[in-house]
Amino acid sequence: MLLLKGGLKALISKLAVPLISLLLINVEILITVWWLWDDCLVLPEPINEPVKFRNAVNTTELS
Repeated sequence: MLLLKGGLKALISKLAVPLISLLLINVEILITVWWLWDDCLVLPEPINEPVKFRNAVNTTELS
């Protein structure tokens, strides 16, 4: 039982740094996605301006 307890402690100590690193990376990704998501929701609506058509026919008078 004592050997099992020592092995378990060694396993936890070896896995602690990678697990903390993964946790921090996941938190960073979540914060980045949340920040970008909030930025996308604030976009202004596009303004539809009336289109000005030009006549294809030459309207200048010949004198």
